[in-house]
Order: sequence, then structure tokens, then C-alpha cells
Amino acid sequence: YDYEGSDYDEDFDEYTASIKTSTQGAIIIPETVNGYTVTGIGDYAFYGLINVANDVQIPYGVTSIGKYAFDMCVAMPSVFIPYGVKTIGASAFGVCQKLSEVELPFGVTSIGESVFSFCTKLSRVIIPSTVTTIGDYAFRSCTKMYFIDNLATIPQTININVFEDISKSCYLGVMNYAKDSYKQ
Repeated sequence: YDYEGSDYDEDFDEYTASIKTSTQGAIIIPETVNGYTVTGIGDYAFYGLINVANDVQIPYGVTSIGKYAFDMCVAMPSVFIPYGVKTIGASAFGVCQKLSEVELPFGVTSIGESVFSFCTKLSRVIIPSTVTTIGDYAFRSCTKMYFIDNLATIPQTININVFEDISKSCYLGVMNYAKDSYKQ
């Protein structure tokens, strides 16, 4: 990665660092910058980087992924989201057209609005039991979606049109002991 510098924000008691992508189209997010642990991916951090054609590894220590953080990274094939991430903002991975599978880690509590919308190659997603809310249009137009593993024993609060325009042959997998909760 190429570190550009940092600015201290006294209002929020945090540092903000800017990181460039490499010439090979990779996003490399370090665990620390100048001795400070990277704890979040900011809003619009990597928005529209259409040349990102490598897997993205989000480091341990990150607890939030901001809105539109990776939106429009159309060539990004996969992303590793580590344990410790609690929230994923609106459209964080929207229009990542090469993204094929996503496993959300245990600990994520909220999936933002349109978070994976228009990820047209997304075929499988694993939702941990810790997720309590899934935002509007979270999986909108994921036309290749064939399997959703939902590990929650009680169905999440689901807003309108969460699964709009996904494959008609998509399966919802739930734990055997939770089936009755999902039948209602």
C-alpha cells in the first residue's frame, strides 16, 4: 500500500489515513497505520475503484464498514470480512458485479440498506445468528443468488424488498430446530 498521511480529528478523537490502491488493482488495508489500529473502513473509502480485480482482505480490528465503502468496485471477486465487524453500512458492497460468495462473520448485528444490491454474480451468502436487522433492498437484483444460509434461530427484522429480484430458485437454509420460527 502507499500511505499518504493522516489527519487528527479532535472532534472524534481519531486519525484518518488515506491509502492508495496498488498498480495491480489490489486494495491492501493494513492492520495499523503509524502505530494506530485500523478500526473502520470509512464512508466512500474505495468507492468506484473499477480496477480492483483482486480479493480484498479487511484486517482484524475493523469493527465497522462505512456506507458505500466498496460500492462500484465492479471487478472485485471476493472480500474477507473478519470477526469483530459489527455493522456494514448502506451500499457498502453494492454493484460489486464479480463478487460471488460472502460469509458474514459472527458478531455482525446489522446489514445496511442495499448492502449487496446489484451484485449480479453473488450466488451464496451466509448470515450469522447475531444479525438482527437487514436493511431495505440488501440483496436487490442479486440475480444469481441460489442459497442463503441464515443461522439465526429467530427471523431477523426484515424491511421491505430485501430480496427483490433475486433468483426464483433461491433456497433459504435455516437450522433444523429453527424451522418453525420461519414458517410464520
